[in-house]
Amino acid sequence: MPGSRIDSTEHAQPGFELVQTSEGKPDVEISLEGQPPSTVWNSIATHSNFQAGLVASTRELLCDIERQNRTQKLRELGVSACHHLYPDIVLGLLRERKDISRADFAARRQRAHEADYQREAAHQIALNITSQFGRPGDSELGYHIPLEELPNGPLPILKASSKLLTIRFRFTRGFRDQRADQRRKICKLIRWLSDAARVHGVASGRMQHWLTKKHRSHLPCDVSKQCNWNNDGSSVDEVINRAHTQLHPDGREVTVLRQLAEESTQTLAYPRLRSKHDVTRSRLSQCVSELVDLGLVAKFEQAGESVIELLPAGVAYLEELNDEVGKQLQLDELEAATGQSSEHSREDSLAATSDDQGTSYEQGYVSIGQLSRPEAAAAFAGAPRNGIGLVDHPVERKKDGREPGWYYDTEADRLVVSAEWHNPMQYTVSIARALASPKTLNNVITADRLTEDTGLDALPIDDPNLLRNSRCLGYLSDRDANAEDYTAALRKARLDLEELTGVLKDADDGIAQLRSQVTREAHGLAGTLVHLLDLLDVEVIREVRLPHFRRDYSERRADILKNVAVASAIQSKYRAFAAFRQLFEDRDEKRTAAVNPTVDANDPYGALIGAITIVGPGVSDLEDRLHESLREPYQVHEDAPEFAVSIPVEDRSDSRAAFQDVIRMLSRSTEYTLDRRVISFLQKFTGTPYDAATAVHGLLSLQPSSDTSLRENLRHAVATLPPKRVLPSETKTVSKAVFALLTLDGEYTQKEVADEADVSPRSLRRHRETLRELGVLHRTDAGWIFRFPEAFEENRSWEHTREHQSINQPSIDTPSTDVYGCSGVSGSPVDCNFEIATDGGIPSVSDTRRSKILMGPKPRQRSLQDAVER
Repeated sequence: MPGSRIDSTEHAQPGFELVQTSEGKPDVEISLEGQPPSTVWNSIATHSNFQAGLVASTRELLCDIERQNRTQKLRELGVSACHHLYPDIVLGLLRERKDISRADFAARRQRAHEADYQREAAHQIALNITSQFGRPGDSELGYHIPLEELPNGPLPILKASSKLLTIRFRFTRGFRDQRADQRRKICKLIRWLSDAARVHGVASGRMQHWLTKKHRSHLPCDVSKQCNWNNDGSSVDEVINRAHTQLHPDGREVTVLRQLAEESTQTLAYPRLRSKHDVTRSRLSQCVSELVDLGLVAKFEQAGESVIELLPAGVAYLEELNDEVGKQLQLDELEAATGQSSEHSREDSLAATSDDQGTSYEQGYVSIGQLSRPEAAAAFAGAPRNGIGLVDHPVERKKDGREPGWYYDTEADRLVVSAEWHNPMQYTVSIARALASPKTLNNVITADRLTEDTGLDALPIDDPNLLRNSRCLGYLSDRDANAEDYTAALRKARLDLEELTGVLKDADDGIAQLRSQVTREAHGLAGTLVHLLDLLDVEVIREVRLPHFRRDYSERRADILKNVAVASAIQSKYRAFAAFRQLFEDRDEKRTAAVNPTVDANDPYGALIGAITIVGPGVSDLEDRLHESLREPYQVHEDAPEFAVSIPVEDRSDSRAAFQDVIRMLSRSTEYTLDRRVISFLQKFTGTPYDAATAVHGLLSLQPSSDTSLRENLRHAVATLPPKRVLPSETKTVSKAVFALLTLDGEYTQKEVADEADVSPRSLRRHRETLRELGVLHRTDAGWIFRFPEAFEENRSWEHTREHQSINQPSIDTPSTDVYGCSGVSGSPVDCNFEIATDGGIPSVSDTRRSKILMGPKPRQRSLQDAVER
């Protein structure tokens, strides 16, 4: 297209390079001067050269492909954004571009429908929607498109094309001065773009050093290898010569180098490095600074904490030192020299005491367990965003039920904590310990992530008075209002809580009051951590595990519901304000000190921070009573401002959205194209999102190959589940028969399947209709035969009946088409349902029972019905 400058030379490759100067004219040039990530992307996506490149790439890939196969081709490339609608939308780029407004179109064709306009303007609409990824508010589709969907949107098309765009970013002081969370997202955007285009980052030597220190893990390559750390062009030999002159072979600086060399990644997080040395913080910092100045190590940020990396010059220096001195320290010598100690080495360190519900757990310290990736994915999928989910799934009781679980997804910036519930004190203490654990403070809420220069200035609010009295961050004195001291205060708060629980072991009287005190302290610590994580834009998932729920919890259900409701109240917010302090606080001194919000009459609703998943066999029975508990966990204060906290509550046991969330979290790095067919398969043959997480995790260990289809591997992955978790809602005969067929290839007679599944032929005949509807029993001229279908089914007859919903939650089952549109009068697509012009309509469906509960006073500006519909 005219005006495009697309580099299609054979030697050019996608990638990223950080340079001080750049010659030539790129296709797109962006100066990073403090604009938000969505604006940066919009500037790129609306640039004429970028649009020309996207159009040319789309036409190159699709013009020679038959019309009916184009959408599938895009999906095979990984294009699945906008709830799998983007492949259909981007087909509009194959049409001629016509710049025409709705008003002009309506004036020209007075009886035209919205679908006619969208067909006519499909090219421009595709470009518009492409530019709206990450835009605040709703897109033209009627809902927000996250910027994080770009790797599943236009970028795979550019990557697969022989055309290569060049994009240049200029890093200015404005970028350095903007909010840390926005900088991280912009760096991720650059990383995504570098997979599909040739990207140059232009920055001064000082800016490069700062980028490497703050954003090395967010940028698309090992930028420390591109930066000139000494700013003087020193060669490796010159660096080694200076190191020999300035460092002593037995000094602490060389000890640090050796410790880095022993790590498989040749890196150490700064807190872990500190634990290896018994010197002061300033002395160790001085050692690291000297090594950085010499060019032997690099210091950068990763997952919110400082990390030290051994550079090639450092490796070469150690090799020479070992050759010259003949000295190789052993690990045990290092430990003796550096004085390592464990935070929980004290024999008297105690955590949550055994509960009072008849468990046999011993008293004493219990560590924080590590959740597996599928366990964390299932907990994430088990609840709606900013809501509470219920999942009917069997939960095995741990050997020690006090042990909490912990998992941090660095790419998604999501923390998942989990604990069994046996009584309010035990569960609340377990969750508080997980949230405030060394794992969290060393990897998520690090001192370096809390501050850019001084104090707590990396937070959106850094004034300690506002943090205490609007967000209710505890343990924050004016003296501790800096990153190092505040993280230390949080560590101490957790240790104090653990010490307090240990007092219960020797208490003779007043135990009820002491347990209440421990529970209150745990709620306060957990609430502080949840609010602090929210300020850092970390998503927090809390899982409540109820093993043997139907058998063991009949007399404790009221306590469970009260505990969840109280935690929800404490861990909710209205804008920048903690909801509990505004709605339920009854202490006069706290209410006097509180900073009161100005309630927006058009949006008088707060939200739960993160999400809570309740899992156990039969927990969906709690739903109605949970509604009652959430509406008023405490009495609303008479002076409370007129806002309410809106909390979605869903039974996610068989929710299609939950199955989709499992796949979204687990399949980011897979070579498979996991689309709606995979979700349908898993929802059909497994019991819950927890089963699906186990199956998908098994699938990802199987490498795709040309002679093994995705569906065959998916069959084998589902077959790794326990037999009773395959179609658990069906009878044992059906479940056993289908499980047997998952492991078999070919056609089988009724007797052969009965023998393999260990059921009677008569029982199989009794369930013939169910097996036929499941697609595993077929009628042939020779009679009934059993066979697993060789291809994914397109028939939806087996799916649950679902109600229609609005376009704001489009179904992943939306059929593919080259044209999308709306029915009804002309206007915004927000006000109508999607319709395929040739087929008559796309039903957008909801598969889950969902309700929104309002916690707190009823806002006068809107009715309860308005709030629920919202």
